[in-house]
Amino acid sequence: MHIDISHHHDDEIVREQADDIVQLMTPVVKAHLTDEGFDCCNLALQTLGGSGFTRDWGIEQLVRDVRITRIYEGTNGIQALDLVGRKLPMQGGRLIRGFLQLLDTELKAYSHHRHYPAVNAAREDLQAATFWLAQEGVKDPEEAAQWATPYLRLLALTAIGWLWLKMSLKAEQMLADGDPDVGFYQSKIKSADLYMAKVLAETTILLKDVQSGKQVLMAFGDEEF
Repeated sequence: MHIDISHHHDDEIVREQADDIVQLMTPVVKAHLTDEGFDCCNLALQTLGGSGFTRDWGIEQLVRDVRITRIYEGTNGIQALDLVGRKLPMQGGRLIRGFLQLLDTELKAYSHHRHYPAVNAAREDLQAATFWLAQEGVKDPEEAAQWATPYLRLLALTAIGWLWLKMSLKAEQMLADGDPDVGFYQSKIKSADLYMAKVLAETTILLKDVQSGKQVLMAFGDEEF
């Protein structure tokens, strides 16, 4: 949608804002969704026990096929480095600043919803991690590199939490309006509940990971490997 807006909207400022979102989210979408795709297939294989590893069920083929997606178009580690090394500093931080402002504005409109506290807490974690980068990552490239991957995941989980909040609200509205597809919308609401309780809470840990610094990671000397 934002690609279309960035090319075709009549307002130059709106086109620029849409392009900023596309630029920022490109490494996030590529890396996070392929990571999650592999994890989903890996769990599917696990549910079948030993037989899951055989060709009888076909899941082993899916595991191998989806694993390569984390390498295609630049490995996901490179995507994370692109995010923190190129996209965040771009235009003086305009891309991430605009995204955080968008989140803040949108979430205020949903402040009455039960999922608002969880998504807003994730937004605050993302903002704190971004602020830490502005202070520490610029001074030391190794600092920025060591937390590139957890920062990308933190950004992805927060963005998806925002989308689940919107989907949950829409599903509730459709049920209130008497839409006959009750099962579909109930499953959306329950999926949002699960995401908020079991997945989005991970942003707190990711923030701690980001702020832990490079010391323990870079402490090993060449002779210790």
